[in-house]
Amino acid sequence: MSDETAPASVPEWGGDRRQGDRRGGFRDRRRPPPPWRRPWALIAYGAVGTLALLLVLLTALRQRREPVPVVSEGASATAGGAPAAGPPVPVEPGPAEAAYSAADFERLIAEGDAAVGRRVRAVLLCEPIVPIALRPREPAPRQLAALADSAGRVPGARCRWAQEGDMPGEEFLLVVPPSLAEAFARSPTVRVQFVERRRVHAELIWLGRLPALSLRTVGILDRVLR
Repeated sequence: MSDETAPASVPEWGGDRRQGDRRGGFRDRRRPPPPWRRPWALIAYGAVGTLALLLVLLTALRQRREPVPVVSEGASATAGGAPAAGPPVPVEPGPAEAAYSAADFERLIAEGDAAVGRRVRAVLLCEPIVPIALRPREPAPRQLAALADSAGRVPGARCRWAQEGDMPGEEFLLVVPPSLAEAFARSPTVRVQFVERRRVHAELIWLGRLPALSLRTVGILDRVLR
């Protein structure tokens, strides 16, 4: 009797081992991409984006070439012309009131309509006279409307209410009648904060904040003192 044990039989798999592979045929089962992901769609996206960019650039160039209408300071976008004249401001008789400090300026502002028409003496640090447009839909005091030209502009200088030591204070718009323009121009020139201004010792008629001049604080020059 032989001691050798017969080897275990090896099962035969038979057939193709890939028959049971679930991954088989993966390439055959893949679906085609949707229309918006196909090559022709991607090309169309690029063409549309390029066209939109060209339209934006052409519009920007056209806007740069077109002239921009310039509107005078304080003017409305509507048609200008002679301003509407309101009632005259009653001017107080008697000597002018001294208002040489920032506190005096604030007091006049605080008094509101009660200070309108008052004669005031002050030192102003002014820029050159330029035409300033009145708002056409806002009535202006008759004294102010009488100084307007055919385009509804008055000659005015942007000023600062001088404080002690000629330090510039609050903003103030001084309307200069043509008869006083030469006296205004003879006022000495000083340099304040690297800007040349005229130091005008003025006697003026206080008008306060005027809607016709965009609520600026305004006065009409009545006399140049020195």
